[in-house]
Amino acid sequence: NTLPHAIILQGIAGAGKDKFHIRSIYWRDIFLFYSHMFSGVLRFYWAAKISIDLYSDLLARWKYIFILQSFFTKYEVKVILSNFESTISQMALAVASDNSKITSLDSVWSIGFGPTEIAYTQNSQSDRYFLWGSWHHDLMMKSNVKSRGHIIAGFIGDAYIPLMKSSGKKFRDQQLNIFDRIITVFDSGSSEDRVPEILYFDYLKAIMLIAEEFNALVVLKVKNTNRYSEFIKSLNTERLVLHFEKGSLATALNSDVVTGVVNSGLASVSAVHGRQVILYDPNKLVWDKWESYRNSCPIVRSLPDLQKSLRDQLFNEIPKVAPSPKYIDPYGD
Repeated sequence: NTLPHAIILQGIAGAGKDKFHIRSIYWRDIFLFYSHMFSGVLRFYWAAKISIDLYSDLLARWKYIFILQSFFTKYEVKVILSNFESTISQMALAVASDNSKITSLDSVWSIGFGPTEIAYTQNSQSDRYFLWGSWHHDLMMKSNVKSRGHIIAGFIGDAYIPLMKSSGKKFRDQQLNIFDRIITVFDSGSSEDRVPEILYFDYLKAIMLIAEEFNALVVLKVKNTNRYSEFIKSLNTERLVLHFEKGSLATALNSDVVTGVVNSGLASVSAVHGRQVILYDPNKLVWDKWESYRNSCPIVRSLPDLQKSLRDQLFNEIPKVAPSPKYIDPYGD
């Protein structure tokens, strides 16, 4: 059995009866594998003095190096394409970058909010890195990304935009029988290390107050439903619904206003496609270059400013089409 020389790294290679997990190793390589791991134990022992979690993480990455090197050699892999932000994908790109016979290609889902050299997406070592637009390019350059070249290709999920617009329109038409406006809120970027939970729930409450003024439905796009159970009970309203579909822009592309915390990637993509977007960044985490671009998505720092901006947008009978921020994605329309 043979495998194609180009594979997509999402943890599985091949298809049908030949499909298997890349994380597996062959029995004949067991001795070499344990020798490799023992060398890693010694190499990264310094990390154990700092943090056991750091030590474990480095050893896990060291394990992937052996597995991936063996896999690439056995199947004479020529091209690595990664579109999945995970440890194994990053290690695959790192291994490929050290091999002159392999071309490595990487792409990014996350928008990034500030220069850093430790984030997965801002530490790519690929031969070519497919980015959304000039924001990504500038951010990666400031982060000293190790990729050998950037290709501006637009939002990675734009092929699904027409379908999401269509399904979202049906949702909007149904809801406008009850409500006068729709607000979509993205919770991406709202983790505790960026916005303390007490501030985040105050942000949601502020939005709900404005929604009541304008008889608006609030669609909260969430990753984890457990986080909101108590909050929803405290509101006791049918004006708030949760949307769980991963990566979906369906409601956002048919909303009167879209908002998100920090510079939420999906909220920003909504702006590219003409939606009015307001970003809430109380801790000033977004790199200040963001506001230097033409038609940049507005950022507010306080809840009174957020509510004022929401009111200004919701006064319009028909959703206004905002100028597309091309620095996010020059190809969206």
